[in-house]
Amino acid sequence: MSGKVTIMKRCPKCGEVKKLSQFYKNKNNKDGVFSYCKECKSKIQHEDYEYYKELGLCVQCKKDNAMVGSTVCPECADKKAEYDRLRWEKLKKSSGFPEYQRKHLIYENNLRQKRRDAGICHICGKRPVEKGYARCYECLIERRKNRAKLDIPRSARPSYGLCYFCGEPVLADKKVCQKHYEINILNIKPGMQNPYHPWQQMNNLLFTGGKNEQKGN
Repeated sequence: MSGKVTIMKRCPKCGEVKKLSQFYKNKNNKDGVFSYCKECKSKIQHEDYEYYKELGLCVQCKKDNAMVGSTVCPECADKKAEYDRLRWEKLKKSSGFPEYQRKHLIYENNLRQKRRDAGICHICGKRPVEKGYARCYECLIERRKNRAKLDIPRSARPSYGLCYFCGEPVLADKKVCQKHYEINILNIKPGMQNPYHPWQQMNNLLFTGGKNEQKGN
């Protein structure tokens, strides 16, 4: 008998017989997968999440009380922050990080555009936008709070060697930091003739030498 044999398994939740590829992996079980299929396990996890959220308990450890305005306790929040930090450091050292970063920036731009088209805040994606803005009221307040933390006005930040957008150190011969350079380079509009147009002003932040430098890049 030639060909690969497909092993099937019955999910005790829905009662359906499915392929092992439709079950999450679990090394502790003999067959190497969880007892419930992916669909049923996702439903169970969602029900547990909502249950502990209503009780005001941490959805991670399910023991301690969750922090106000959050679904996790302080200890679980610290553990997740440490895990994310280590994972991010490992990712930055990997050879595939530039490609990951490029795809992630494209994904974020597409996501924000979809939110704008839907009329919801392009930052949180939860609430309707305020009239004349692309953000909701809460995100607008948060942005104003963050701007208030910087004593140097936005227009004067590049002269101090700080990013025009966030106040972090700038790249060499640029007026923005590495993060905002990579974000805005995807939105660049080359060949803009009007010096007062917002896109031309953005180009000037990225290419301080003008058109000649832009062509050289």
